[in-house]
Amino acid sequence: MVQNKILNIVDTTLFFALTLDVKLRWNSRILRLAKRLSSAAHAMKRMRRLNDETAARQVYFSSCQSLVTYRLFWDHEVDINIIFMVQKRAVCAIYVLRPMALL
Repeated sequence: MVQNKILNIVDTTLFFALTLDVKLRWNSRILRLAKRLSSAAHAMKRMRRLNDETAARQVYFSSCQSLVTYRLFWDHEVDINIIFMVQKRAVCAIYVLRPMALL
């Protein structure tokens, strides 16, 4: 109880753009980042259909690369394979490649 109010118990919470879970792991934060990157990758795929490669690259560097670089700086000890997979999908969307082309 805080100030005579009962607090709800939750598994995760968002605190100053930092997702905290019960065990103080980064998994929920990585999943949230992957969702944002997936949306950006979809936007790049649509942008590439309408414009040239340069416009799609600008969208990539303004949305994906900045998020990945910032997050990886702070989250260097977590399993980030899901982030790299979404980033790969974004790059494939820019250059109109199949996902297997970047192996």
